[in-house]
Amino acid sequence: MTNQDDTIIRGRVDGALLVGCACLAVFAMMHHPQVVDHSAHDALREVADKSTADKIVHGGLMLLMGGQAVAYCGIANRLGWSRLLTQCGAMAYWAGFLFILQAALIDGFVIPELI
Repeated sequence: MTNQDDTIIRGRVDGALLVGCACLAVFAMMHHPQVVDHSAHDALREVADKSTADKIVHGGLMLLMGGQAVAYCGIANRLGWSRLLTQCGAMAYWAGFLFILQAALIDGFVIPELI
């Protein structure tokens, strides 16, 4: 196998990983628990009752985001880390990744434990 064939295969794997993680993330979001009670007391009780499903969904989404991060690193590597736009794109992605990761941790794991 030549170096060019290896690069093509890695690019396809990165693309498949991005598409697969995105599709699975949509599927996971479709199963995100929702609170339908309108009173504060009943809503808090409902959040506590659905905490296991909430943890599963948020944990799965965090794993899928990690898969996307791996794929984006592969794409950035293919584009060349020495390019300024590649570096800017990677920095922007990682900043967003960290913010979304914190939000998923707080909403999926911290808040249900506080209730």
